[in-house]
Amino acid sequence: VWLVGFGERCGERVWNFPCGEDFLDTLGSEVADISQCTSSNNAEHIYAATFLQYFTDKDKHWVHIDLSSESNVDGLGLVDTEVTGFGVRWGFEFIKDYIKD
Repeated sequence: VWLVGFGERCGERVWNFPCGEDFLDTLGSEVADISQCTSSNNAEHIYAATFLQYFTDKDKHWVHIDLSSESNVDGLGLVDTEVTGFGVRWGFEFIKDYIKD
């Protein structure tokens, strides 16, 4: 939850994905341990996070951040240009705070 606070401070809103064992059922594969996505376009971000969670240590906290040059005509959050570069400011705030501690 404290990672959400970085988003609130810098204007790049983030939230916890509802990852869970039930999402793994959809990621079955005939050729691999698990597929990284589904054949549909439904909830792909949640499935991507579920894919990553499959390979992480269950006792450790982790975060998945997509850094992207997302486009939004009227800007997004504190960025008022069409190309938002979402995640860069969040990453900067996180690293700055991490180094401080």
